[in-house]
Amino acid sequence: MFDEKDVGYVQVQEVVGSLRLLSQRTKTSSGKGNTKSLKWFSSTLEDLADANGNISDEKFKDQMRQPQFMENIFKLMDVNNDGEISLNQIVAAMDRIECSTTDSRWYEWIEEKFSVDSNESRLITLEQFKKGLHIEKSFFAERFFSLFKTDSISEANAISMKDLCQGLELLTNGSQIEKLQFLFKVYDIDGNGELDRDEMRTILESCVEESSLSMDQQQLEELTDILFEESDTEQKGFITFDELQSFLDKFPGIAENLTISAGKWLIPPNKSKKNTISSYIPKYLTWNYISNNPDRVGFIFFYLLINAALMIWVGIIRAPMGVYVVLARIHGMCLNLNCTFVLVLMLKMCLTWVRTTWFRKILPIDDHIMFHKLVGFFIAYLSFGHTVGHIGSYIAIPGMKEDGTTVAVWEYLFTTRGGQGWFNSSAGITGVILTLILIIMIICSQPFVRKKGYFELFYWTHHLFIAFWVLIILHAPNFWKWIIVPGVLYIIERIIRLRWFNLARYGPTYIEEGITLPSKVTHLVITRPPNFKFKPGDYVHINIPAIAQNEWHPFTISSSPEQDGVLWVHVRGVGTWTKKLYDYFEQDIIREGRRRSVSNRAAIRRERTFRAKDQERYTEENLGNDNEGVVSDENGNGEMEEKENTLTAVRESAPQKRKKLRIYVDGPYGAPSVHIFEAEHAVLIAGGIGVTPFASILQSIMKKVQNATIDCPNCQHKWVGMIPEGLQKLRKVDFFWINRCQRSFEWFLSLLNELEVEQCCQRLTKSFVDMHIHMTSALNKNDMKGIGLQLALDLIHAKNSVDMITGLRTKTSPGRPNWDKVFENISKEKRGKVTVFFCGAPVMGKVIKVYCRKYGFGFRKENF
Repeated sequence: MFDEKDVGYVQVQEVVGSLRLLSQRTKTSSGKGNTKSLKWFSSTLEDLADANGNISDEKFKDQMRQPQFMENIFKLMDVNNDGEISLNQIVAAMDRIECSTTDSRWYEWIEEKFSVDSNESRLITLEQFKKGLHIEKSFFAERFFSLFKTDSISEANAISMKDLCQGLELLTNGSQIEKLQFLFKVYDIDGNGELDRDEMRTILESCVEESSLSMDQQQLEELTDILFEESDTEQKGFITFDELQSFLDKFPGIAENLTISAGKWLIPPNKSKKNTISSYIPKYLTWNYISNNPDRVGFIFFYLLINAALMIWVGIIRAPMGVYVVLARIHGMCLNLNCTFVLVLMLKMCLTWVRTTWFRKILPIDDHIMFHKLVGFFIAYLSFGHTVGHIGSYIAIPGMKEDGTTVAVWEYLFTTRGGQGWFNSSAGITGVILTLILIIMIICSQPFVRKKGYFELFYWTHHLFIAFWVLIILHAPNFWKWIIVPGVLYIIERIIRLRWFNLARYGPTYIEEGITLPSKVTHLVITRPPNFKFKPGDYVHINIPAIAQNEWHPFTISSSPEQDGVLWVHVRGVGTWTKKLYDYFEQDIIREGRRRSVSNRAAIRRERTFRAKDQERYTEENLGNDNEGVVSDENGNGEMEEKENTLTAVRESAPQKRKKLRIYVDGPYGAPSVHIFEAEHAVLIAGGIGVTPFASILQSIMKKVQNATIDCPNCQHKWVGMIPEGLQKLRKVDFFWINRCQRSFEWFLSLLNELEVEQCCQRLTKSFVDMHIHMTSALNKNDMKGIGLQLALDLIHAKNSVDMITGLRTKTSPGRPNWDKVFENISKEKRGKVTVFFCGAPVMGKVIKVYCRKYGFGFRKENF
């Protein structure tokens, strides 16, 4: 067991290493490993060893016959210290002794990740293996599993802990040549020492499947051909190990860093450290948070300073009235301020105007929703302090009735006998009602309410603010002085946002097209009123009565201001309303297919997309239908009916109707991304559907450049004349789009393709817009499950200048960007002050913000 190589001796270091694993498994009463027995073994074995640390077989066997030796071995195997050892404990001990060279922490982590203790034999099945390595598909899991397996285990579908440790050690810490040999064995399915075309094709199919990609047979043939062209230099029809090694040597850094994607999962977590004083400090008070959010923290500090000043001022004035009165009054004065400020933070039209002024440089307008929530919770705290102060004063200094009896606390709260309040002594009653309204609003505004599909509950309970402000005016004699100006502005905004006002302002608006896209995204093409003016990156609130009568939802406009006639909005189906919208148009596509005898829904989607791109050029030739004359009538249900008279081979007995949904549009409102044209070097980072504001911006840039392009009348040369309006300051744009799956790129592929073509036509010495596309589900070149595919894709791109995943000229990079390296390269370009605009998942935004602070870049985040 200890002398695996059968050399006639064992080394002290190997034996102690094996026993150390046993001591880590055995826990004493203190919860620590059995170090006492381990020290005894270490001391005893060192006494037996020669100068080289070796112990002969005879000496080791003699020592094993000693009672004390076996007693300490028994203690190490007795995991529970109950004086007995089971068969399972003996098997586990043998496993650990066999893995003497394995780090104890790493060994225990492997045991946990692969659920080794789940069966008595402690053998790892294929399913456990796949789960532990996070390998989704079967091919690579089976290949790795078969190569890990040795002849020491008789079971066909299991490997030992020793096999697993040795195999993982090779994949994570093996030498370059060992990893390449293992990779070649993985690819060499029949084990004949040669890779033929069928094997390479099978490998590429598995790589495509593992990376969640979709490729047809012709594309797989192209990938196989390109790999054989580069690797099979002698054109023998197969690839040897030496040829594979020579091929990989052309790509520096790949072979030496070759591993598997599960490598990061197999690193044991750091041992938990004892809690220090700093660990109990809220993250919002740590220097790391403060340094990364100076604007936000500075504004909150100023806000709290004003509240503190009000409290001190009122406290000094009311000091003679007693502690409870002071407590009630200082909180009451701050309630005047905060019940006004919470309204100011939601004046969308006013905030949009503020974005156009110099105030945007000192006010964190992008965080107005976060501050609205923060002030709401602060109002709850102030209300509690105000209530406690008044109840305390009622108890400490009770009032007197006309009959000489004291006024009870309940009479102060629920009747007008206490004489409190400027309006008919109703301070107590209005205070109780205000408290109940506040509790209801806070509970129903929590995220779990909307996530469970009760948006209307949130919507209607939040409208209790109307009753709240009416009652607070009756409750507090001076509150009207605080609320008068914001209240009037709010009323004006609400009037402008009413349906009838929008109808008078913009005229009827309908959804011209509803196109369902991958990942439950709905592309809405909306009638654009002639007087609807907006900026790239603006957002609107939309209401579709057919989906939900009273729900308004904010979405970014994804079309450019230069696009006449229509507005584009892309809606990701993540909530109840958005999923209902997607299902509506998905069913609409099915109904249209049935009506027109078209079974291919993808063809209808393509047609609708074409109509959305250019309605004037639209024909229905793809589906075999032509319309002669379209008559539109509103049917009274918020839907527009278009009567179509068909003159095609697919004739219909009666005119058919295509319905257009009525939609109400409220806006536009400004968002952080509208400031892109004020930047010098803009970095746009989009995660998933967060691309929508940047789609509008990129389209606007493209349109501006197109309008400024001059064609030479004597040749085909083109150049940009006068710098387009709005682009005078902007020198460079870097656009990053990170998606998980391949199909998500379909949302805006046509736009990105047009942008690439436009830049090629300009023939600029330095590109104005650089695009960077990343797909997180794709495995990178350093992963054994992805190296063949990624190298083939690189070769195809170098040969054809077209990315096989998206069809763009820009190469799709696997995995997430290395932001540290990306920002370092951007800072070296020296194209002006860099400002990063981000729209995506908050977790990604936090990471990017840290690197922006590191490199001194500006950072603006769109609320996602």
